[in-house]
This record gives sequence, C-alpha cells and structure tokens, in this order.
Amino acid sequence: MSTDFFCDISVELACIPVYCTVMTEQNTESLTDEVYRTLLNRFLNSEIVPGNVLDRKRIAEELNVSMAPVRDALIRLGMEGFVDTLPRKGTIAKAVNRDDLYGSLMIREAIECQAARMYCGLPISENREMLLEYARRADDFTQGFVEHWKLDVAFHEQLLQLTGCRTFVEEYNRFMKVATFHHVNRFLTNDDLRERRSHVELLDELTTRDPDRAEAVIRDHLKSGKRTFF
Repeated sequence: MSTDFFCDISVELACIPVYCTVMTEQNTESLTDEVYRTLLNRFLNSEIVPGNVLDRKRIAEELNVSMAPVRDALIRLGMEGFVDTLPRKGTIAKAVNRDDLYGSLMIREAIECQAARMYCGLPISENREMLLEYARRADDFTQGFVEHWKLDVAFHEQLLQLTGCRTFVEEYNRFMKVATFHHVNRFLTNDDLRERRSHVELLDELTTRDPDRAEAVIRDHLKSGKRTFF
C-alpha cells in the first residue's frame, strides 16, 4: 500500500476533530445569543428585578441548554451592567447606579448631538415619511409604558442610522438597554413621558441645514427626557 494512501487518511482524520470543534463553537455561540435574548427580555419586562439571584443551573435546566451558554450570556449581561457576580452569593441582578446611568446619558447626548450635525437637512427631508411614522408612534401615549418607551428608543435609533455610523447605533443600543431596565424598575408612568417634547415637532426642526441649530434642538429634546431619570 502506498505511503500517499496513509498520508491521505492522516489528513482526513486530522481534520475531523477540528471540524467538530468549529461546529461546537458555532452551536454554543448561537445558544449563548438565545439565552442572552431570553434573559434580557426578562430584565426589560421586570420578570427579573434588582436583587434577584440568577441560578445558572436552574436557568440551564429551564432553557434546556448546557451551563456554558448560560455562563457566557451572564458574562455579556454583566459587561452591559445588568448583573454582578459576587463571591459566595452568585450572580445577582444589579441595582442601577445613578452615577453610572448619568454618565451613560451624557455619552448618549454627545453621540446624538454629533449625529444631528451629520443628518440634519437633506437626510431628514429624504427620509421624512418613514421618520414621521416613527415619530407619530413615539408620541402616542395610549400604549403601555414599556411599549411606548421602546417606540421612543426606536425613533432615535432611526435618526442615528442616517449617519451611516454603526458605532453610534451600537453604543446607543447598549446603554439604552440599561436605561430601559432602570425606567421599568422605577415604575415610571406615561405621565412621566409626556414631559418630553413632541417627536413630530423635533423632526420638523431637524430639517434645518444649520448643524449648530440641529445640535441645539436635539440637546434640548434630550434634556426634557433626562428629567424622567433625575
């Protein structure tokens, strides 16, 4: 039997463990995303509240997954500010720190003000019909608090999308998750949100081609919303 035959077999056998490892990593990553989304929704819908202990084994059994994706999902939630892992206590839903939240809102303001300078004028006018639909829904106070808050967040995300800067959108979504968690657990009502300026009026003002004016308009809008936190 030729040496080439054994070389071919060796190559094939050597490839098998690598292939299996890659598939396992892909599956774990997919499960981690699934566990993460499930737990995140529970945070945002007050099914998990500050102080709750998150039992990894129980979560794994409930979601019918191994411990690995649960661990990785909780690490991700920890990086986003939702949980703390403490010695001898385990993983606990984190109480929102006012200083951290204030810092996040300041970062949001900086991002949105810079974004307004980029998308004011023509980009707003060209996308007006789509944005107007988002604005009207965000100004509808007949819906439940959580749904209304999500529409408000979605409107501002659409504005940021006009910049074409993915980092703006990713950072905005990251800290708005924590802001939503904070809002829900303070039991804010729709009356709190009525203090905000109209999104339809905001959209009209952002058609200006003056970047300084656009920045001032969005800053004033965010200031009215910041009062619901502090």
